[in-house]
Amino acid sequence: MRRWQICMAVAWLMAALAGAPARAENLLERAVARLEPCRSLKVDTGFAKVGIDKTDKVVVDSARIDIRGDTAEAEANASLTCRTGGGIVNGDATATFRVGFSLDLTTCTLGRSEVAILSTGGTFGDVVDALKDVIAATITQRMAAQLKTLCR
Repeated sequence: MRRWQICMAVAWLMAALAGAPARAENLLERAVARLEPCRSLKVDTGFAKVGIDKTDKVVVDSARIDIRGDTAEAEANASLTCRTGGGIVNGDATATFRVGFSLDLTTCTLGRSEVAILSTGGTFGDVVDALKDVIAATITQRMAAQLKTLCR
């Protein structure tokens, strides 16, 4: 894969990290929304499982890609709002997070990777807060998988 293609793949991955159509104002935010990042978020209320599985809003506060030699470093700060799809229980969950990684552009090998959920809120914010380590690990795994797919 040519270097510029990998750079574009890194830019796309930044957009894909960190969901029906969500409110998104720019290219990066729309790319994240199209991935439907809230799709699998479920909460057990004790009497039923409630899906907070609709992405409501994506905001990318900042993103940076730095390429030096054959290494790309990328970081993004973003926030995400997920909501229930309606029905008996209505609510939402919000998260502010930071994603960072390095990528060897010649081998397409993921180096450093970091996902940190900085804050949570909303009706179901306590649930997201309790699961933030699991959510961060899942995002890290998806990031690595996306890079492997993009580098083929």
